[in-house]
Amino acid sequence: MRKLKQLSVLLLASLVWVSCEKGKEGCLDPAAENYDPLASRYGPCEYATDTGTVDPNLIDVKIHIEPLVKGSPFVLETVFQDSLNRNFKSSSFRFYVANVRLIDSDRNKRQVTKTELIDHNTFPPVPAGSPTWDKTIEGRVTKGTYKELYMGFGVDAELNEEYRPLDYPTDHPLNTTYNGMGWSWKDKYRFAVIEGDIDSIGNGGTDRAYYIHTGYSDLYKFNSFDLGTPITFEVGKTYHLYFTQDILRVYSGLDMATEDGRSHTQNAEKKEISIKIQENLAQSLTFSRYTVE
Repeated sequence: MRKLKQLSVLLLASLVWVSCEKGKEGCLDPAAENYDPLASRYGPCEYATDTGTVDPNLIDVKIHIEPLVKGSPFVLETVFQDSLNRNFKSSSFRFYVANVRLIDSDRNKRQVTKTELIDHNTFPPVPAGSPTWDKTIEGRVTKGTYKELYMGFGVDAELNEEYRPLDYPTDHPLNTTYNGMGWSWKDKYRFAVIEGDIDSIGNGGTDRAYYIHTGYSDLYKFNSFDLGTPITFEVGKTYHLYFTQDILRVYSGLDMATEDGRSHTQNAEKKEISIKIQENLAQSLTFSRYTVE
């Protein structure tokens, strides 16, 4: 009986340790009524209809991504030329960004948003009325003077390994009901979905399909971007940060007209392709300008 009691105590202690190790679950949005400053993991948020609950000391930030191919605006289902002047077009181009933070001169990182899905699609949603995502990251940050922006590419390890998409509302980027960012064969997130067709035989058409679906927690990449002259964020204003994305840079070092252009990250060889894509994604953005309103 004594051994049984000791075993029970050990089991209880281990459960407490695991719970502490994973962090407290709770609402992470300071604008919500049930915001929990001690929480470190996502939990449901509750909002009042009165917009007066929004913290007046937080500043609205919008980060706009402008995709380009050789200086021209990138649009899905439009034919462009790659670095070898071969025709290609894209049918899907979306990817996760995470832990978006502004960095001040003391290297403090102030969170703008936790997770967002960038989708270069501009067509009406199918089915009609379903949630859509775009090329803008929206969040809020404390006032201060910032010189860099930190951005992760993918879903951070804890959220990816837990993979609980139905814990989120359907219009949340981590709910995969409509955005197709969950694997069909693995309970994890797809970090990027890049699909289209390319001219593999030089006849001026687009005859060969390519598809890159990246994943696995160790493929998470990040980058920090210099904002040029430090920007002072003041309460009561909205700051728009604009980044260009070089689409051809995403494909750098790979040939979409070969097996390089086909990866579901399903084995070691294909994982190497996905690693390259994730690295390229992190390097494909460049800060261009900002505006204030």
